[in-house]
Amino acid sequence: MGTALLFWWTVVRCGARGRLEYGSGILYVFGAGMQCGVLGALITLSDSLWYAAYALTTTAWSMTPIDDQRLEGVLMWIPAGLLCTWPRV
Repeated sequence: MGTALLFWWTVVRCGARGRLEYGSGILYVFGAGMQCGVLGALITLSDSLWYAAYALTTTAWSMTPIDDQRLEGVLMWIPAGLLCTWPRV
């Protein structure tokens, strides 16, 4: 939570009273969105389980562990994709 707050504090201050320009803030947000989007795509499209510790926790939701992982990946991938394409929407 602390690193997220520092990240957004830096982005919001870009150009206002901070030392960075607005372009730097845009580049930071784009880079964060790309990182999250790529990781979400890798998790979604993977055929093997990345976190075996969660394999036993999915039965309460009537899901297989791989379906749960794919859902988590999509939840990371789609918002990040929207964030990266937001200026064009």
